[in-house]
Amino acid sequence: VLEDSDRARKVAETYRERYKSLIVELKSYLPTLFYEHGFTTLANEMIVELCSPSNPRRDYPENSFTVIEHITRGLMGIDPDAVSGKILTLSRLETLDDWVELSNIPALGQRFTVTHNGKVSSSIANKGTLPITWQACFYGLYPVIYIDGRPKPSTQMKRDGREVSFVNVPVPAGANRTATIK
Repeated sequence: VLEDSDRARKVAETYRERYKSLIVELKSYLPTLFYEHGFTTLANEMIVELCSPSNPRRDYPENSFTVIEHITRGLMGIDPDAVSGKILTLSRLETLDDWVELSNIPALGQRFTVTHNGKVSSSIANKGTLPITWQACFYGLYPVIYIDGRPKPSTQMKRDGREVSFVNVPVPAGANRTATIK
C-alpha cells in the first residue's frame, strides 16, 4: 500500500495511460485505485469491461471477487473498521444525478444498507442489533454537514491526497441516518 498520495496518484495516472494494453489479471486490481484518485469514468468502464461477456477471462475467480471490492470499497467508499466499530462511507459517484445503493452489506458483525445520491447526500441503515458509528465523508471542505436535516460541525482530513469533510454519527440498531452537504 502506497502511503504517499502523490506517488499513488502518479501510479494511477501511469496505469490510466496504459490500461488498454494491460492484461486482465492486472486490470482486475485497478478500478479501486482509479476511484480513489478521481478517475471514476475509467473505473466504471473497467468494471463493465471486466464483467463483459466479450471478456474471455471474466470467469477467473480474482475477477469476480475484485469487482465486488471495486463496487463496495471503490465506488461506494465503504471502509469498516472493526477496532473502532466505525463504518466510513465516501461517495465516488461522478455526477449529482447519479445514485447507487448497496444492501445487506456484511460488516462489523452486522448488516447495513448504504445509499449515495450524487456527491451531496449519503444514507446508512443499520440492519443489525448493535449501535455503530458512521463516519459520513464528502470530498471538499464543508464546515457543516447536515445529519437528518440538522447542521453538525464537520472535521477535515486528507484521504487519497484530497480534502475530505466528515462527521461521526451514532447509528442505533435498526436506525437510518442521512448526511447531506449544501
